Amino acid sequence: MKLTPWFPKTVKPIRPGVYQVDYAGNYSYWTGDSWCLSICDRHSAFRIRQPSRIQDRTWRGLAEEPK
Repeated sequence: MKLTPWFPKTVKPIRPGVYQVDYAGNYSYWTGDSWCLSICDRHSAFRIRQPSRIQDRTWRGLAEEPK
């Protein structure tokens, strides 16, 4: 799985989805407007939709479409 470079906190993802966040290698769901709570498992992060108190996150995503 090829990932993008890390994006700074000032840049938000364009699409909703799960992204790796620079917090202990955790993953967090981006709703399109806000970050949700982060968790260590990327599959579980898709189901967690509780807003996080931390909205400034360094993040990265997939660099190519999944197969």
